[in-house]
Amino acid sequence: MHGPAMGSDPQSSRLASARTAVGLVLLVALAGCGGEDAPGPGEPETAVPSATTATSVPSSVTQSGAASPTASTALAPVIEALQSREWERIKPLLQFRDEPCLARVTMTTELPPCPDGTAEGTIVPVFPAAGCHNFTYAHELPAKFTSRPDVPFRLYAIYRSSAEHPRVARLPAGELGIIEDRGNLGGRVFAISGGKIVSADFGCGISAAAFAAMVPANTFLVAPPAP
Repeated sequence: MHGPAMGSDPQSSRLASARTAVGLVLLVALAGCGGEDAPGPGEPETAVPSATTATSVPSSVTQSGAASPTASTALAPVIEALQSREWERIKPLLQFRDEPCLARVTMTTELPPCPDGTAEGTIVPVFPAAGCHNFTYAHELPAKFTSRPDVPFRLYAIYRSSAEHPRVARLPAGELGIIEDRGNLGGRVFAISGGKIVSADFGCGISAAAFAAMVPANTFLVAPPAP
C-alpha cells in the first residue's frame, strides 16, 4: 500500500495557493475603484478575481479549508511573520496611528488608555487592537501576537474588507482580512492594507467560524472550510 503523494495534503495545498489572489485583488482595488476607470471603446475588460479566488501563502502554514489555486505574494510576509510568533518580525508590520488617550477606560471604551504619566487627551501612537475589551494595552501586544507558539498558525479564510470592521467599529477594516483559526482558543482577525497589519481583533474566545459569519459570503478570497 502506498502512502499519500507528497504535496497532496489539502491543508498544505490551501496554504500553498494562498499568495496569489491578494496581489491581484490589491491591483484591482487600486486600479478599479469607482466607475471612472471603466475601459474605453476598444479596450479589453480586465478580469476581476472572484470571491473564491485563492491567495497563495507559505506552504509551511496550515490551512483549514479549500481554495482555488492562483499565484501572488502580497500576503506572504504578513502570514509568515504571524506564523513565526516572533515579535521582532511582527512589530515592523504593525501600522500605528495617532489617537487621544483616556485616563480611565472600561470594557466598552473606544479610545486607548493613557500611558503612565501621560495627561488625558494626549495624542499617542496606538496600534488598533481589541479582544475582550475594545482596546489593547501597548504592553500587552507582544504577548498577544507571540503567545502559544505550540499552536500552529491555521489560515481559516481571507476576505476583501468592507468599509467597517466586521466586529469592532473603531478598528480599521483595511483592504483585506485574514481570519486565523486557533481551535479551542478561538479565532483572530487581522486587517491588512499595503502589506501592513492595520488592526487586530484577538476576539474573546470567538471562534473562527463565528468571525467568518460576520463577513459577507461574496467577499471571501480564500473561503472558510465547509462545515
